[in-house]
Amino acid sequence: MTELFKAWHLSIFSLFYLGQGYSLASLALLLPLYILNELGARTYAESYTISAIMLFPWYIKIVFGLISDNFPISKFGRRKPYLMIATLFSAFGWLTLGIHQTSSIYFIISGICLAIGSALADTVIDALAVEITPQQYISRIQGVAWGSRGLGIGLAGIIATQLVVKSGWLSMFYITSIFGIGISIIVLILPEADLNPENYISKFDLTMIILKEYLKSPKNKYRFLFFFLSGSSLAIVPLLAIIMEMEFHYSVEIIGFAALTFAIGAFFGAILNGILFDIKDTFSRIKLLIISFSTIILTSLIFVFLNNIIIEFSFYFLIGMTSGAFEGYQLKVIQEETEERLEGTIFSLWTSVSNLGQFAFGGFIIIQLAVLMKVNVLIPLQITTLFLILCLFLIRKMKYVNLIDTEL
Repeated sequence: MTELFKAWHLSIFSLFYLGQGYSLASLALLLPLYILNELGARTYAESYTISAIMLFPWYIKIVFGLISDNFPISKFGRRKPYLMIATLFSAFGWLTLGIHQTSSIYFIISGICLAIGSALADTVIDALAVEITPQQYISRIQGVAWGSRGLGIGLAGIIATQLVVKSGWLSMFYITSIFGIGISIIVLILPEADLNPENYISKFDLTMIILKEYLKSPKNKYRFLFFFLSGSSLAIVPLLAIIMEMEFHYSVEIIGFAALTFAIGAFFGAILNGILFDIKDTFSRIKLLIISFSTIILTSLIFVFLNNIIIEFSFYFLIGMTSGAFEGYQLKVIQEETEERLEGTIFSLWTSVSNLGQFAFGGFIIIQLAVLMKVNVLIPLQITTLFLILCLFLIRKMKYVNLIDTEL
């Protein structure tokens, strides 16, 4: 199946993840501020909790993986019809999100529909990438994925915040819906495997047998902990907007520029890391990456007290660069741990675990601790450095257990 892959397909994947990053950032980055400032949430913790609930479909991506792996729709294909279904959910979510006056159950339903669309599309494209990407491009494709998604987050920071400032939240919601529709149309030109018994699993019970055997692997205790903790260690990403407003007291407009700075760093970090790990994947290299990421998180505490916007923006670039590189590597490991013939199912299983760590555990616990202890959010954020240290131990168990690697 990998003979279907062409180098220029990287550009198409890049466009998809760019658009997805834009729409997802508008949901994860700005929505807590919308809930707090427009819908009357009482605290930052309440607004983040509501937005985390709305992201629930991202925690159960394995369901979308099972569906797209096993249930092609007539002769239209195994993957692509689900992109159109995802587009309909996304469009409904964006077009109805701004009509609610409070954070009621109807508002949450609109958000969940939006998240279903983005999570389903992400699952399908992830599976398609795993299915057609040859081994020598694994690091690069995941670097492109997170780098472009990070760049999309930055664009959302500028474009979406400017729309909010100049035209209001409703205009931002409607214009953002265009990205969800447009990216699904663009990726329809990507190839997918032919629908024949040799290239896809046609029976759900056979899938479950293979999945059951896969989950019996002794490595799964390390896999689960690694993907959960590596996701939790990236909790700073969904918390960025809250940190910027709560700790640095930025306006919505300044938050947009800070998010762009973060995104540029994430783009370069993910792409550079992808190229380096395609050349050589060593334990020393991942150790250096984790130490760098941990160091930037540890130094985050000093930036609140410096009160210098140039230094603060330097921090956003560095945290973007190291988190982008780390998430790109995490996605590489997920792709390597994905069982052949279960591309969407296994990939979405481990990204679900990662998302659960990042949003439902990491972000939620950190902001709740900040409220409970009445301290700066950046203080409990330091817990994530412990998660990163544990990740270093786990990745050695998963990939380098028999390797003594002293090379950088």
